[in-house]
Amino acid sequence: MPITSKSKRAASRKKPSGKPPARRGTGLGEVAYNGLLEGIRRGDFRPGEPIREQHITTWLKVSRTPVRDAMRRLEAEGYLVHERHRGAVVATLDDQAVIELYALREVLEGAAAAMAARNASDLEIRQLEQLIDESAHAKDPKVLIEYQYRINNLIHQASRNRYLVKAMHRLRETQFLVGSVVTVMPNRPATLLREHREILAAIKKRDARKAGKVMREHVCSALQSRLQMRASEAEEDYPYVPFPRNNGRA
Repeated sequence: MPITSKSKRAASRKKPSGKPPARRGTGLGEVAYNGLLEGIRRGDFRPGEPIREQHITTWLKVSRTPVRDAMRRLEAEGYLVHERHRGAVVATLDDQAVIELYALREVLEGAAAAMAARNASDLEIRQLEQLIDESAHAKDPKVLIEYQYRINNLIHQASRNRYLVKAMHRLRETQFLVGSVVTVMPNRPATLLREHREILAAIKKRDARKAGKVMREHVCSALQSRLQMRASEAEEDYPYVPFPRNNGRA
């Protein structure tokens, strides 16, 4: 998968605002790894942003050795890349990689929704409806992202296909490098809510074909929003400058 590490924006040096995950008897190396990975997932560390070892040790309250080990592991897995003069930065997917990622999501998410329409229990459908209704009142973009994660996860579980669930989990880990459009596009939350309710309606009717179709359309809609956002960022970073003309003079 093609990866680029050049940031399109000046990277912020502030510490992550979220709380690190609680320690549960795991080694410090695992604590550092999970903390960094969760920070990338939540958007505390954005694509192209440098990862400062000193900031991470202060945030996670661990020594530098487990942080270094965690950063090497994340670099080996493709979440971090080493950039000259900047050190380790969060990897950035290029446009082609994003398109490929969403193409796979379209297939897998569509299959998950179709299977959920056939296999979801009545309780799971009620839980899905409750999550979608609650998400309508979310004002904080990060809270809305968490609702989106929980809604998708419930649909995956309701598919009753363990291999699809594993595939989606791995795909979602790569999705973290893309980020979420709901944090930057003001019209996306309303569109997201409407699409989620269409998916729910198809699942409640046990219409597998319709559920798969509206889910695939939902993923395509997310891709279009993503590409639109990336194009806008490129225009801001490289504004249009008219070519100088000599007004007919040689």
